[in-house]
Amino acid sequence: MTTFNLIDEPWVPVQAGGVVTELGLRDVLLRAHEIDDLAGLSPPATVALFRLLLALVQRIYRPMDDGRWEGLRDDGAFGPDVDRYLAEWRHRFDLFDDQRPFYQVAELPFEPYERPALLLTLEWGAGNPGHFSHAPDEHPFSPAEAARHLVTYQAFSPGGLMTHEAGRVPDKYSRAAPLNRGAVARVLGANLFETLLLNAINYDPPYTPSSTGSADAPAWEQEQVARPEERRPLGYLDWMTWQARRVRLHPIEEDGRVVVRRAIAMKGWQLPNRVYPNEYETMMAYRVNKNAKLQDAPFLVIGFDTGRALWRDSLVLLESAGGQQPQTLRQLASRDPEGPAIRPLSLSGIAGNKSMVTLWRQELLPLPVAYLRDNDLRAPLRDAVDVADQAGRAVWGAADALASWLVGPDQDQPGSRKPERKVITAMREELGVEGRFWPRLERPFIDYLLEQAEAGYDPAPVRSWAKTVSRAAREALSSVIDSLDPDTRALRAGVEASAVLDRSLAAIWRQKEVLHEPAHAG
Repeated sequence: MTTFNLIDEPWVPVQAGGVVTELGLRDVLLRAHEIDDLAGLSPPATVALFRLLLALVQRIYRPMDDGRWEGLRDDGAFGPDVDRYLAEWRHRFDLFDDQRPFYQVAELPFEPYERPALLLTLEWGAGNPGHFSHAPDEHPFSPAEAARHLVTYQAFSPGGLMTHEAGRVPDKYSRAAPLNRGAVARVLGANLFETLLLNAINYDPPYTPSSTGSADAPAWEQEQVARPEERRPLGYLDWMTWQARRVRLHPIEEDGRVVVRRAIAMKGWQLPNRVYPNEYETMMAYRVNKNAKLQDAPFLVIGFDTGRALWRDSLVLLESAGGQQPQTLRQLASRDPEGPAIRPLSLSGIAGNKSMVTLWRQELLPLPVAYLRDNDLRAPLRDAVDVADQAGRAVWGAADALASWLVGPDQDQPGSRKPERKVITAMREELGVEGRFWPRLERPFIDYLLEQAEAGYDPAPVRSWAKTVSRAAREALSSVIDSLDPDTRALRAGVEASAVLDRSLAAIWRQKEVLHEPAHAG
């Protein structure tokens, strides 16, 4: 009988003292205080495995309240409760068990539904028709690799068309998994033990919000395996281990070792209509969907976007006004008052288009804990983001004017026609002015964040930020203008665009009543 028990078998890559190794779940938890962090993984895989570990911690030490949390912190390590729990549920952690394989559905028949196991991966884009990939048709995954891909796939798999059982046409389309498209926030501690504690929430069913009662349990404790049906999560632990897909790995022996070349992936649990992830999610931020209709989600997840810098949504990470702050950060404000003034905040996730994953990313931001505790301190941060957003719109307007005059240089002449909007839009996007503006502000914004946290509130950083935004806007536009051929058309377009930008920036500074550099200052 093929077996690979995730409790003992090494499969979770970790780093300790510069050395990367793989451990089973038991050793990861019992040695968490010696481990720096998970290592050698893609950002989505790191998040998915971390949430599995966090679900274990929150289940083993349930109920978790401030007293239990402080006791664990003072202990400095996880103890015998880990062994007791894992011994009780050991039979549910075998990757290839005949009855209850971990995170899988044993009843799914391999024939005729199995496909190359690459469909479980995000990096090769398998399973997405039309997504170009260099991946081979099949690849022999080791059990450890297959386990990591399985856990990541259940958390991040995109929605779209899927393999479905004969006669069950409604099952051919599935919604995306819980973490798809969102930026998952992890507060990082000095070691993995501290990181797990910093991201643990107060959890005491049936009193925890969004819990249906004490029946809440992680997927491996539930008797009912995933089905292609709609249902509400039982609560926090169910959501943390949500089985969005019915999967079955097909292990075979090859050259004296067990490998996984093929697998099944089908639609699993789905949220009912008008039940939304933000009701259960604790590690992602959401902004209000201002244009939501009756059937639309009231909140939109904050995630990675090739056209929008994540720091522009930093305010929602620090407060709930205008959105929904991650519960993990909300609790951090009241915990560990003697901890460091600045905590590293990791934001990880994927972005894509419909059923395709186009990128994954991890950003590391310094998180001054004072922002979580001081409402007044967040006011200048709000102003800073607002100034940047307004300047961004000014840059857009200038870029649009530049594109308009480039494609229609005689548009101010009698009888001439203004260029079509789609032509202007295509030219503006090709010029990429906005793409040169926002990256110029990322490092200065972090500096501003830290300066204000240290100063309390000081108008000097505000004025410095305003100058930085103004300079970034003009440099972004000028760099594009300078790259054009120096002919009469380009010169005229540059003059017109610069005038639009100058007027827009002047209006912003008058409205905000902040000091700024004169137009065209160096």
